[in-house]
Amino acid sequence: MNSSTRFRCVLLVLAVCAASCGTPTRAQALEPGPIPQWIWNSPFPDAVDREWFSKRIQLTRLPKSATLWLLADDKAEARINEVSVATVVGTRRIQHVDVTGTFREGENRIDVICDNDAGPAGIALWLKLTDQQGQSTVITSDPTWTVRKRRTQGDREFATSLGLLGVFPWGNPEGETEDYYQWKKALGAGQAHDAASISVMPGFEVDLVHSSAKGEGSWVSLTFDPQGRAIIGREGKGLLRYSLPPYETMEVINDTLEECRGVLYAGRSLFANANNSKGLYRLRDTDGDDRFDEVKLLKQTGGGVGHGRNGLALGPDGMIYTIHGNNVRLPEGYKPGRSPLQHLAEDKLIPVDWDRFLFDADAKVPAGHVARIDPEGENWELVAGGFRNPYGIDFNADGEMFTFDADNEGDIGTPWYRPTRINHIVSGGDYGFRQGTANRPAHFAEHLPANIDIGLGSPTGVKFGTHSSFPGRYRQALYALDWSYGRIYAVHLLPRGAGYVCVVEKLLEGSPLNVTDLAFGPDGAMYFVTGGRGTQSGLYRVRWGQEKSQEDPLVIRNLDSLGAGPSVERAQLARRLRRQLESFHGRQDPAAVELAWQHLGSSDPWLRHAARVALEFQPVAEWSERILAEPVPEVSPHIEEHLRQREWKGLLLLIEEQLRLRELAGLLALARVGEPAMRTQLLKNLSHRRFELDEWCHLEFEERLEALRIVSICVTRMGRPDADICADWARRLERLYPLADDEEEIHTLPLLKQRLCELLVYFDSPTVVA
Repeated sequence: MNSSTRFRCVLLVLAVCAASCGTPTRAQALEPGPIPQWIWNSPFPDAVDREWFSKRIQLTRLPKSATLWLLADDKAEARINEVSVATVVGTRRIQHVDVTGTFREGENRIDVICDNDAGPAGIALWLKLTDQQGQSTVITSDPTWTVRKRRTQGDREFATSLGLLGVFPWGNPEGETEDYYQWKKALGAGQAHDAASISVMPGFEVDLVHSSAKGEGSWVSLTFDPQGRAIIGREGKGLLRYSLPPYETMEVINDTLEECRGVLYAGRSLFANANNSKGLYRLRDTDGDDRFDEVKLLKQTGGGVGHGRNGLALGPDGMIYTIHGNNVRLPEGYKPGRSPLQHLAEDKLIPVDWDRFLFDADAKVPAGHVARIDPEGENWELVAGGFRNPYGIDFNADGEMFTFDADNEGDIGTPWYRPTRINHIVSGGDYGFRQGTANRPAHFAEHLPANIDIGLGSPTGVKFGTHSSFPGRYRQALYALDWSYGRIYAVHLLPRGAGYVCVVEKLLEGSPLNVTDLAFGPDGAMYFVTGGRGTQSGLYRVRWGQEKSQEDPLVIRNLDSLGAGPSVERAQLARRLRRQLESFHGRQDPAAVELAWQHLGSSDPWLRHAARVALEFQPVAEWSERILAEPVPEVSPHIEEHLRQREWKGLLLLIEEQLRLRELAGLLALARVGEPAMRTQLLKNLSHRRFELDEWCHLEFEERLEALRIVSICVTRMGRPDADICADWARRLERLYPLADDEEEIHTLPLLKQRLCELLVYFDSPTVVA
């Protein structure tokens, strides 16, 4: 295929994608404010299933008006205070329902009862309450909702987010359109977009501070120096320094560094991630004349510049953190040292020949990574990887690191497509992006999940509001920029275990508003710049417009425990434990094995990950026998009967689950770092303990996927077994291959069949084709 043909194919894919979003009737799908999320009880919904979702809210007075809409896959009924208000079927059409008369002062309860026939499942809800003064509160479906199987069932758990409204497989509802190419309106505009036409959440105000003039370039990064002046990175060569009004002066402070996508002031130094100059630089004023007379290259990096050297952040440890897209290569002579990320691999069981023709075919791990470097440029350590093109990076007040990673729009419609997403970056984390068909969905055992799938877009800068003058929870929010759609999200992170879930609001949106980076200024306001791809740039300011912060007078949400009270305290303890486990990443320590062993079976995936990575850094001889020798977890009949009599069956099941999780996590660690000589024993262990038919049937769906993944990693990293072992595994897996009438979970069969089928092909099964 020649380049012209490939280009036409890309245009066709994008055109089909745009058409799938509906007829373009307006450019803004939702007004600024909370965005509904698709929710369910898990990422793997059961077929022929009914789920009951609930949300409690506290009203200080009755609303003047209330409007609700609901989408459901496949059908759902909404009730407010036991009164049925809406019944819907399908995910395409929004129908607003007046529910004003169903509320009361004090506590109110919203219930949604949803039925899934087969395939994907979820609900998305939007409820707007307006008081007598015209102030509105919007409540949406999100992970703070609780879910239970039946109304009479007492046990509740929090819902699982499947992504924001607009994510695949559902896409945008009919008539809700978005303009992916709004940025093109800023080409040759001559003046930055008028702030008055930017839609913004109530309480906030936006104004244009400065429009880039001729010769000032197109802007891609922003920070502030200790004097409160804006430092702006240009898409071309150089850096600008702008003094805010009333001084309003613009000057060039560097004209050599090319495309500084990341700029950061730390101490008396300005650090610049110069993408087209292919390096991280430090600028200093050594003679006190307010000019950077020293420009030092700290570290040169190889590779391309498309998905290149992006944002910078100062870590709580005093190190400089840099985030790179998947075109960047490691510095020449790189040595891992005590890097937390060392066991990354492609792990592609069966190579696909035509992957070499796809976009970024040469992007191999550890492309797409986060590194930390000391201010002198001596030590370079990999922290996490598996990203595609994350542009921004920042730490919250608790020292936790986050980014907004990109999708690959060319993968839309393929099974391996992954939407843009917010990622909590932890030590040793592999977030699963691989080139082409090797790209990994979130259910792969060795990878960490997204905190929230955002959908289509082009992620750019991120920044926490920690040093802002914003009120309440907006000071703790993560602000994430989407360049394609011209919007800024406010992502509220709610603790869940050792990680977080998200509630997302659209802070503002404009067209064109090709946002590239943001920073908080000396006045506590948010400042952001527009630019990129040669477009007109502007510097904007976002301020809280009300005199004082106050709770919404109409409604107080989050009566359920997520994000408040005991759940926050438990999450703090879980994060503290996760960091203790992470302290063993990159180094050997006799205490690591015992501590990791205690938490390998944790139901919290973030703790389980931290424990497994800690174990992988310890000498394999110190823990491999324990993994291989541990018997299948059983509870004696006497103890089981005792627990049942005392109605502790739930505790018994929890213990059994934790032992299974610990066994699988340990085997996964061994498959990743064990010697090839261990392959036969590891496969034998797996075959008898997890791949006998009766054992297989006792595994949860996610556990089955993990067991299959362990086999795949084992043979990928340790080498192909001999013919007899391959034949034995082929026969064993053939017995497990599910048929549609063998299980109730009909819709999950394609995912399970895909994993089984790949292994059957690898092991030369004579029946797999049929």
